Amino acid sequence: MLTLRNYSNIQNIVTTNLWQYLPMQIEFKSRIQVDVQLTPSETLDLIACTLNKNVVKKLARLGREHYLASDKSDTTLYCICMAIGTIIKEYDWGTYYISPSGMCELADMIVG
Repeated sequence: MLTLRNYSNIQNIVTTNLWQYLPMQIEFKSRIQVDVQLTPSETLDLIACTLNKNVVKKLARLGREHYLASDKSDTTLYCICMAIGTIIKEYDWGTYYISPSGMCELADMIVG
């Protein structure tokens, strides 16, 4: 599980072996972006750059599907969280979900 206690260690493993983990992050991001289905109201929030927690939950549910189909390692969970965090950042909803606290929040939502 990705926690504030082990975040730095997991981040170090991923960044030290970026050749291994970057393709994984890109694949998760691509799949999640394609699979997320937004309501018209949620789409308007994207256009208006208004944070919508329901969309964050939808992204986390998709991340959970990928996590459950994976090796369930902390590094894979980190990659899924980073993929979701960068999607949220692209929505112009800020950088919280790519910070340690935000990624750990996403991890909690994914692992449940």
